[in-house]
Amino acid sequence: LADDHAWFAGYGPSRKPEISVVVFLEHGHSGGKMAAPVAMKIFHGYFKNRARYRATLPADALPNPITPEPDSEPPVNHAPIDLE
Repeated sequence: LADDHAWFAGYGPSRKPEISVVVFLEHGHSGGKMAAPVAMKIFHGYFKNRARYRATLPADALPNPITPEPDSEPPVNHAPIDLE
């Protein structure tokens, strides 16, 4: 049989994500041993260079779609869920 594939998915920073990374290594055996180190290199490169990159953009160019507008309530669905 062929070796298992290696997957790793992550994002950062945790409170206001700016980047998401997915690494897939065909027949890479283990996500933690093989794919995660590749993802870490991507994260390190991004965060090392993000200040230089962000300095070239207007201040409002990078809105965070996850952060709600100030003084706004998130939408809530109160409808019952039918599980049958």
